[in-house]
Amino acid sequence: MASTHLRRVTRVVRFAGSVAGIMVLASCTPEYDVSLLNDTGSDITVVLSGSRTQQVRIPRRTAVPVGILFSRSGQPEQFTIVGGSHRWRYSRYIDTFGVPGDALREQRSFGAVRIHARIDARGCVYLLSPTDSPVSQPKGFPIYPK
Repeated sequence: MASTHLRRVTRVVRFAGSVAGIMVLASCTPEYDVSLLNDTGSDITVVLSGSRTQQVRIPRRTAVPVGILFSRSGQPEQFTIVGGSHRWRYSRYIDTFGVPGDALREQRSFGAVRIHARIDARGCVYLLSPTDSPVSQPKGFPIYPK
């Protein structure tokens, strides 16, 4: 009898955990990120909002998703790219990434959106199509470092 009760409790706990997991996923806001293609000629590191712990290394000629499209609490919207002998800083750019129309946004699962971009050897960030092809640059692009 105790064994039957334990099995029921276990099932209820598993069910409650599953429901809680679904609720958490359903309540999440969509994720926005940028698949940044490194076309600088050297490996680079993206440092997010001045954080020492949130760094993304991007080897040359490689695209890596980076979460630069939201402002962290209490921090101005900015990121820095370090590579070779360069150090480029970008700020106040979030509204620019909101400009591209739906055709230039990659729709992903759970409502996530990915924008594709390329950084060149001068530190200029250009918008790309979801297949990483060059496109006519919309207003605000390219984004120049400060």
